[in-house]
Amino acid sequence: MVASAGRPIGSPSPLLTTAPSGDPPHDRRPSGLVEPPAAPEAVVTEPAGVGGRARSVGRPADSDSAATRLHLLHAAIGCFAKRGLARTTLRDISGAAGLTPGTLYHHYPTKEALYVAAYRWSVEEMYGQYEQAVVHLSGVRDRLVAVLYEDLRLMRTRPELMDFVLRAWVEHDDTSGPLPIPDAVLRFVDRLAADAIRAGEIDEDQRAQLLSVYRAMLWGVAAISLTGRGNAEPTVEGFAQLIRGTLLAPERPARSGRRPASE
Repeated sequence: MVASAGRPIGSPSPLLTTAPSGDPPHDRRPSGLVEPPAAPEAVVTEPAGVGGRARSVGRPADSDSAATRLHLLHAAIGCFAKRGLARTTLRDISGAAGLTPGTLYHHYPTKEALYVAAYRWSVEEMYGQYEQAVVHLSGVRDRLVAVLYEDLRLMRTRPELMDFVLRAWVEHDDTSGPLPIPDAVLRFVDRLAADAIRAGEIDEDQRAQLLSVYRAMLWGVAAISLTGRGNAEPTVEGFAQLIRGTLLAPERPARSGRRPASE
């Protein structure tokens, strides 16, 4: 997989058991299911004498429910996380979901439409968890640490979700349009920076630096965890100590380099 050059990061990173010991305390209630997006459907009007109701062309029975769309998205996320966009077919996904291809095509007529919908849902689910992790916290340091531990927990308990979001960002072809940045992401990062500025924790002109560091930490932890090239737990703990100012010793005054004058 080759990442496109100059790609804007659309999300940290993209999705239950107890988090590791040492986590900052926060609400662990699972988030409510996000209503999954559905692709537009073609609508025709039944002939006169049949009731005049509008119906979808080729609509399979019992295919309109949000539960069906959610089931399809879960199956798609698992398939895309494992095989990627190019090597996954709609038949693979309908088989994994245990539904007919007609039901899948009714909701998502193309693989690309399903891919984008699955990406958007995954990122919104992740940020729903991040929101709960910081709901009772006010300082930017505590919020950053809480999100890092929540990221680690999601990677352990819902790895297919995190793997898909990371893979989507790497393999997506920008020629077909950039991946969407869900409103949940924008609201979260805007509030993170605005609250820090309001509290005097950062200056107004440091907003971009704060958000860049935030994204870099999340993606770095995800890459370490999902590639199996290291243990993400000490990475998260190291970031947490760095944020809280306990990792490094206080900076000592620099020496001038001059030799003391001889007496």
